[in-house]
Amino acid sequence: MIMNKCILDSSALLALFNSEKGWEKVEELLPLSIMSTVNIAEVVAELDKKLAVSSIQSKEMIIAAINKIVPLDFDQSIEVGRLRKGHSFNL
Repeated sequence: MIMNKCILDSSALLALFNSEKGWEKVEELLPLSIMSTVNIAEVVAELDKKLAVSSIQSKEMIIAAINKIVPLDFDQSIEVGRLRKGHSFNL
């Protein structure tokens, strides 16, 4: 059985949490979504900075939204850095 996954970046999850443009599409993709620990760190920092959401509350929100959170190892980090060249996307 082939299962498709959708990798969310921090801006997608923040759009959902803030009801920003495109949040409906993000909500639709949640059952297929995974996120990296790096993106989770960005979400927590932005929720604290812009909305004064505590890290405990952020953790609860993220756990409720994302089924699978994956670590980003050293080699993957190098590859992401390489892929970023010439492209505009958040980590």
